[in-house]
Amino acid sequence: STSCSLPPAGPTSSLVIAMPCTYKTETYNEVLRWLDNTPIKYAANPKLKTSKSFVRYAKYAKAKTVGEALRFGTLYLDLLFDHEHGHLKATGQPKRKQLVSPDS
Repeated sequence: STSCSLPPAGPTSSLVIAMPCTYKTETYNEVLRWLDNTPIKYAANPKLKTSKSFVRYAKYAKAKTVGEALRFGTLYLDLLFDHEHGHLKATGQPKRKQLVSPDS
């Protein structure tokens, strides 16, 4: 099976995430073009109110840029999941012209 290794989940993390590539190609093609200052918008919190995910989402969903979302506690995999499920979208530029490789 193919796996994707993603960079560390934050500035203080040394954990490199490796898991199966389970997202649509279109999701990777979009999210892997985002920069730290790409503007984003989260949807209303879709998580179960009694879940830990609800609390985490509430912390990072107020972010206005990708960098803020990461600083507020989102993980790289959350960006992929939330975008693919319609909970997150980029609202403008800048974006990379070329995709960034998750292995770099």
